[in-house]
Amino acid sequence: MKTRLFKQLVIILCISLFYAPILQGQEIDNSFNKTPQQMYDMFMRKNKTNKILGYIFLGSGVAIIAIGATITASTNIINSSFNVENDSGAEALFIVGGGVALASIPFFISAGSNKRKAILALKSGTVEFGTFDKTNHLSVSITIPF
Repeated sequence: MKTRLFKQLVIILCISLFYAPILQGQEIDNSFNKTPQQMYDMFMRKNKTNKILGYIFLGSGVAIIAIGATITASTNIINSSFNVENDSGAEALFIVGGGVALASIPFFISAGSNKRKAILALKSGTVEFGTFDKTNHLSVSITIPF
């Protein structure tokens, strides 16, 4: 049992070490030096990509839920005629399908955000990155001298 766990940890460590240089070597997108049309194109490309991913996740989730419902319906028909206990795993498919469908929500939200940024890029020529609140907030600070 311990050797199996050790092998799994070694595999995870090797995979992590393999992907670390790839993730750190990605180019940072410097959007501040682009024209409004280039920024519009970039945000619309991101919008399209996020929408596609959202629809893929949503469609996959619905399909997995439909498969789970089909399995449940067919096993209920078979089990009722043969008095067999239901152990098909369809409940797990419902849960996984629901999770995959819910995972599509952030992609749709991001697509909408990118579309708004694209429209702003064409209208005003500038897009604010991040949300910085310029209001003052009351705060308390404690300093402990050593």
